[in-house]
Amino acid sequence: MMTREVIRDVAAGISREISYYEQNGWSIDFTKGELPTGMSFSRASGGSVFDAAGSLAVRAANEPRLDFDPVTYQSRGLLIEEQRTNHLRNSTAPVSQTVTLAAGNYTLWVAGTGSCAVAAGTAVGSGFGMAVEGAAVTFSVTTAGTVVFDVSESLSCFQCENGVFATSLIITTTAAATRSAELCSVPLESWFNPLEGTLMVECIAGTTVGNRMMAMLGSNNNNAITLGGYPSNNSFSVRVDNTVLANQAFTPVVAAGVLCRMAGAYAVGASQSAVNGVVSGITANASLPPFTTLRIGCRMSDQMFNGWIRRIVYVPNRMNAAQLIDLTKV
Repeated sequence: MMTREVIRDVAAGISREISYYEQNGWSIDFTKGELPTGMSFSRASGGSVFDAAGSLAVRAANEPRLDFDPVTYQSRGLLIEEQRTNHLRNSTAPVSQTVTLAAGNYTLWVAGTGSCAVAAGTAVGSGFGMAVEGAAVTFSVTTAGTVVFDVSESLSCFQCENGVFATSLIITTTAAATRSAELCSVPLESWFNPLEGTLMVECIAGTTVGNRMMAMLGSNNNNAITLGGYPSNNSFSVRVDNTVLANQAFTPVVAAGVLCRMAGAYAVGASQSAVNGVVSGITANASLPPFTTLRIGCRMSDQMFNGWIRRIVYVPNRMNAAQLIDLTKV
C-alpha cells in the first residue's frame, strides 16, 4: 500500500510530502538508484556518465546510465538520449585535427580552460566559429569535405556530433564512435488500473529542440497517453487509433536544465493535466487506448527525451485539479 511519496527538490534542499489517499500505486525514484522490477532497457553501445564521485565513467551496452552532477555530486536521474556520433578522435585528450564530414548539421562543444576553433577545409558550410566551455558552436556543412578543428590551450574533452544541440560525451580513441539510442519500458502489472489513473514524471530536459517523450502509457505510438516536451510547449495527450481525443499544451515549454514536474489524470470522459503547479482545463475524451506498457523517456523507438528522468509516480485513480497542482508544484 503506497500512502505517500516524498518528492525532494535536491537543488533547493526542499522536501515535501504528497498524500495519495491510501491508494495502491506504483513509483520509481531514479535519483535513489532504483530500477523497477521487470524494466527493459536497451542501448546497443556503451555510454558515458558521471558517477557519485563526479568522475567520468563508462556504462556497458544495455546498462542504464544513472547520472550525477560532476560539480555538486547530486543524482540527476536516468539519462535517456538519442543516437549520436562523435567525429573527433581521442575525445578525452583533445588535439588539433582534420576530419571529413558529410553534409548536415553539427555541434562542437568542449570542456576545459582552452578552446577549439572549427573552420572549413575542403567542405563548404556556414556557422563555423570557436567553442569554449559552456558555449558550443553549431554549424552546417552543405558540401561534404574536410573540416579543421584547432585546439588552443588545455581541454579535458571535446565532441563534434551530428545534430543542433549537445549531448553527453562519447569517448573515442583513434576513430569516430557512436552511442546508440536508449529505450526503456516497464510492463503494466497488477498495480495498474485500465479504467482511470494519474501519471506524473519529474525530469530535467537537456534541450528543448525536437519532440521529446517524458513517458508514454499505452500499447503503441497510435494508442497511448503521453507526457511530452516539444519545441514550444509541454503537452499531455490521449490518442486512440491514431486519433487525438485530448491534447493539453502548456506554454512556454519548461526550459532546459530546469526541474519539471508534469502530470496527466485521465478516465473515459475526462482528462486533465498540470505542469509545475499550473493546471489545464478538462477535456472530455470519449475513450482510452488499450494499455500494455509504460515507456520511459521515449516512444516505441524514437523521440528520446534527451535529458534526465528523475522519478515517476502512478496512481490508479484520476486526481482532481487541486491534487494535480499539489503533485506538480516545484
